[in-house]
Amino acid sequence: MKIVAVTACPTGIAHTYMAADVLKKAAAKLGVSIKVETQGAMGVENVLTPVDIVSADLVIIASDIEIEDKNRFLGINSKQFPIETILTDVEGILKKTPFLMELNTIDYRITFFVKDQGLPPQVASQLTRLAKKFKSLVYIDNITQNRSTNAESSLGLLQVGLCPGDFCQLITVGMDAEWANFVLTDLLSSTFDFVASDKLCDFSETITNTYPQLTPQCEVDFHYVKAQAVLSKFEILKGLSQLIYPKESDELLLALIKREERSSTAMAKQIALPHVISPYVEKPTIAIIRSDYPVDWASKMGDVNVIIALVLPEKPTKEMIMAATYLTRSLLSEDFSQRLVHTRQPKGFKP
Repeated sequence: MKIVAVTACPTGIAHTYMAADVLKKAAAKLGVSIKVETQGAMGVENVLTPVDIVSADLVIIASDIEIEDKNRFLGINSKQFPIETILTDVEGILKKTPFLMELNTIDYRITFFVKDQGLPPQVASQLTRLAKKFKSLVYIDNITQNRSTNAESSLGLLQVGLCPGDFCQLITVGMDAEWANFVLTDLLSSTFDFVASDKLCDFSETITNTYPQLTPQCEVDFHYVKAQAVLSKFEILKGLSQLIYPKESDELLLALIKREERSSTAMAKQIALPHVISPYVEKPTIAIIRSDYPVDWASKMGDVNVIIALVLPEKPTKEMIMAATYLTRSLLSEDFSQRLVHTRQPKGFKP
């Protein structure tokens, strides 16, 4: 089965790329071929060709705005979904196709960093051989490089490009996924730097010092406060605006509210990422309000406890956009997002 997709959102710095990532990861997980065109702040990327479109079994449009060149899909089996629907139920959408109706989607994950030697040939060979022995699908997701591949494919392991320092997950999906995860953990444990499997573990200063790739490659302003009382969504947005730009906080608040009116910015379980491009900042700015009290963010994902405001300058550089999209893509990792939720110290959030 082959799917092509287009993603777009009002701001073009977060949801566009997050939706593309979840589509690609879900397709890889379910054994579906997919190509995703993004229409974001960096322009139109990975453009769908006429051949891509006519050969596709399904076109998915993930957008809260009118996409560019929509007429090219006339006469093609296409479906449009709000961005939030893709982020919250992408597998449910894909599994509605007859090809995937019977798929078992229980999964287990091994999260790790690649060491200096990358993926040694002998380990790659063993991984490929073992992956073929399980009934479950086994695939590697290179989060840093935004590439995924079936672990049964020797060529795919080369193409996924495991380079020193890359942040990755090996994922097993299917009826014997738990057993596969156990066996492959034993194989990979001596080759890669494992991230702690306890999802409730705080991010620590040691981890961020050891792995500089987790920090952005541009200067970032950072603000953090812990809510001392129950706050509404409006009060949270107002507080974030005052943290980021006290002089024009009302104007920034209005921009954040308008963005929320388009669609909820809840990004992961218990995490919201309100984000805008604004003339009131000169460099990327992150402001975080953490609350022990659940905040209703008007999202299908439920209430949130960690609200991360991201504001980019009116004319962001490529490095700034890449830093922003790296943050949003990281939130797609359940391990990453839940570590943020359970981190109690400001230094655990600071980029």
